[in-house]
Amino acid sequence: MNEHNSTYTVLVDYRRLIHTGADLTDVTAQARGAAGQTVMVFQDATGRYTEVDATSTAEELAAHFGVEPPREAGPGRPKLGVVRGEVTLLPRHWAWLKSQPGGASVTLRRLVDEARRVHQHRDRARQAKDAVARVVGLCAGEQPQVEALTRDLYADRYEEAVGRLSDWSEDLRAYVTRLLREAQHAHAMEEEAPR
Repeated sequence: MNEHNSTYTVLVDYRRLIHTGADLTDVTAQARGAAGQTVMVFQDATGRYTEVDATSTAEELAAHFGVEPPREAGPGRPKLGVVRGEVTLLPRHWAWLKSQPGGASVTLRRLVDEARRVHQHRDRARQAKDAVARVVGLCAGEQPQVEALTRDLYADRYEEAVGRLSDWSEDLRAYVTRLLREAQHAHAMEEEAPR
């Protein structure tokens, strides 16, 4: 799943699910309705999270989750979404990059795009597992069988992991089950991908 098209889930007090959606304006509106409680927003694709309060804005959440390109002036092509950054390489790497058609920037973009394409299923499977682990690590608290669930997750035993959720609070069980199913699907896609 592309992080820029991600859905977000709002949990109150680490266990009561109050909203899932892609629109960060809706997410912040729902979060404001739970003022005075611990409100966490999770990016479902990655498991990244942040605590929000009644003053949090959609723009702040977008910036936190990296879904809006920075609007800094300077070199590059910001209208095309090109963002300037820093890369540290050895002299031999720079020499090779500069000798390529189009120069270093074009070559780096091409190499990154190719790596993303070749490894997309592996990367998505890893990211989906990490998302489950982050949510479980933060929210599971006193829930039973957390360690066993995590072992099952990283051993690709998804049915066993889902089975360990039977005594969890209803909303948290539903959310973690959904993330486990997404991880299971990503793992299946990785297994089917040509090598």
